[in-house]
Amino acid sequence: MIILSQTAPVSQVEAALLMSMVKPVLTLIPFVAYVWVTGSKFDRDARKRQLQPATWAIVFALAPVAALAAVLVIPAFWIGWPASLVILGGTLLAYVLYRNPRVEEEDRYTIGALKVGESIQARKAAAAVRAARIRFLDPQKREQPVPLKEDPLHAVHGAVEALVAAALEARATRLELAPTPQGFVPLQIVDGVRQRREPMPPDVATASIDYLKKMAGLDVNERRKRQNADFWVIDGETLVRTSLNVSGGSSGQSLRLDFDREKQLSKPFDSVGMIEGQRTLLAPLTELSSRHGVVLVAAAPGQGLTTLLYSLLSRHDAFTCSVKSLERQVELRIDGVDQQLYTAANAAVDYASQLQSIVRRGPDIVMVGDLSEPRTAQIIAPAATESVLFYVGLTVNAAPGAEVAAAMRDWFRAVGDLSKGAKPLQAIVTQRLLRKLCEYCRQPHPRAAEILKKIGAPSGTSPTLLAASGKVQVKNRVETCPLCKGTGFLGLIGVHEVVVFDDETRGMLASNDANGAYAAARRKHKSPSLLEAGLARVRDGTTSVEEFQRVLAPPKPAGDAAAGGASAPAAAQKA
Repeated sequence: MIILSQTAPVSQVEAALLMSMVKPVLTLIPFVAYVWVTGSKFDRDARKRQLQPATWAIVFALAPVAALAAVLVIPAFWIGWPASLVILGGTLLAYVLYRNPRVEEEDRYTIGALKVGESIQARKAAAAVRAARIRFLDPQKREQPVPLKEDPLHAVHGAVEALVAAALEARATRLELAPTPQGFVPLQIVDGVRQRREPMPPDVATASIDYLKKMAGLDVNERRKRQNADFWVIDGETLVRTSLNVSGGSSGQSLRLDFDREKQLSKPFDSVGMIEGQRTLLAPLTELSSRHGVVLVAAAPGQGLTTLLYSLLSRHDAFTCSVKSLERQVELRIDGVDQQLYTAANAAVDYASQLQSIVRRGPDIVMVGDLSEPRTAQIIAPAATESVLFYVGLTVNAAPGAEVAAAMRDWFRAVGDLSKGAKPLQAIVTQRLLRKLCEYCRQPHPRAAEILKKIGAPSGTSPTLLAASGKVQVKNRVETCPLCKGTGFLGLIGVHEVVVFDDETRGMLASNDANGAYAAARRKHKSPSLLEAGLARVRDGTTSVEEFQRVLAPPKPAGDAAAGGASAPAAAQKA
């Protein structure tokens, strides 16, 4: 018992001694750190940057005095010591907050607490990026942040993601969003076919359009004027260049997104779909002796006219001859070609005058996007007669097989003189687009005898034609084809009619015998009609009978007259 009574007082003394050693150490550490920071960093920084160094020197000197007073005056150490920390730390924070707005961003100080906050925000942003299916890069390829859950734009990003991701998943080349009486209806184009999707509420659609405009760096507040820009969509790991066009109207804004437009337009001439005989007919145009005249290139809206023009132009070596173009919108840059953009904003120079300026420079080959402006054809015809080869684009609203007649009509009407229009005319090329069967899931499908006869199958033969399926068998299950996404088709191919004129047929054109010239030109060069070219693609398994009928089925007789087709299209259908 005596031992226990003697031990207790010793323990209390040791505890008191220990506490007397801890308090000075705890008090000294923040004071040393404060003096080091202010003396070696902040005081020098204030003098260097002229941030009221005299005032801050006084503040830096008074703060430790106040902190020490707090430790000595407040009786309870565990209250006085934290108060001193607040005084010292608050002084340092006050200088940082005063300093940072007055220096460049890269020279600003960060404090541990701020770094923790930034780290948390960075983790949230990284999580948002991981969770997002779709992300965006602006026109300068700077990635745009994905809105966090607490951001009001988070819901808008989700709506845009659903809109764009579904289009990309379906292999759409274009997505349109426009106001209708049923709301904003998204339309996506897959292999040339429009697909209607579920309507979007007007407020969601408008917010989605504004969000995409922001991603593309456009003026979100501009709701009337047409705006366009190229930016990038990141779909998972795939980078998709996207062209945005938006315009406003009384019913609201309309949006169009084109995905990988350059890839769609960049097709070598050998892959546009012309059959061998047609390519042979156009081959002489690349030779110096035949490099003059006019080639009319015609197609209905949405039938690949721009792609065909670029393909024809790219056959020529732009580094050994002078190749130029006049376009209202340069959609694809071709190496070596001087592609000039026409803009109506320059009232001093109209379309024809700009074309005349191009011709005066002595080019070898010129591509002209259209004949809609007056005097354009009158400039082309004499220059083509002498030395320049012109490819002239014509958008024609004609029935299948009637495009040649429509192109002749538009050309002669624009020139205003049969003789002057006929003299330089070298050829007319027309095009329609057919969907190609998916090679992964297409299936044999025998046809009735009358259909085989229609596609030109020899009598007594039974060729096995192919049809769209959209399904594949995986072990014991039938699944949607992963390649074509169940449509049965994958990609597009052009079918063409190529009519080449010589002196004899040009003379017939000049004497107003367009039908005779057309028939003679086809007969002399054994040129297949548009329908015959399409049937050839059915026979070789590139497309199906149903697709041929959808795109190229001959119209009813009443439809011929309504479409403006003359006897030349009728001859095309009978030939």
